Amino acid sequence: FEASVVRSLEEFSRDGSKDPLQVISLKTLCLDSIDIFKERCNKLDIKIKTDQLKPLSINCKAVQIVQTLFHLISNSIFEIVNSKDRWIEFESDENNNSVFLRLIDSGVGIPQEIVKNMFEPFVSQKTDSLEATGLGLSIAKIILKEHKGDISYELYKGHTSFLLKFPKPKD
Repeated sequence: FEASVVRSLEEFSRDGSKDPLQVISLKTLCLDSIDIFKERCNKLDIKIKTDQLKPLSINCKAVQIVQTLFHLISNSIFEIVNSKDRWIEFESDENNNSVFLRLIDSGVGIPQEIVKNMFEPFVSQKTDSLEATGLGLSIAKIILKEHKGDISYELYKGHTSFLLKFPKPKD
């Protein structure tokens, strides 16, 4: 492990709920989250695409956003690891009031019967995995709500995607 990955994991694993909100680059948060998985993605031949990340900032508790992205990336890897085409893409955009981050993977979507409950605690598709707690998406939803934002799932260009929405920082 590189020192930066160890630092990322130490930072990631602490409780960030009492941290102050700070305006921080969304791209930096994404790249910090991706760093944790770089080795694993290289081994599994999963391509990470970040060229659609714009230089946008959000007002957040950075550790909590990295934790949210950790759950999403982890879920993506789990779902696409056996696919022929393996990639995870990050895109960001903004409008007058909000900053958006979309995480897309090469998966072909989530069955509708799972979508309707997937943000509830203890819901997991990982039936044969000891790692599965079924808490990742419910925690992500809580964190986004605490940031006055939201997270939603949608099929995007035929692929699995999660859209994170944050209020735009006041200048």
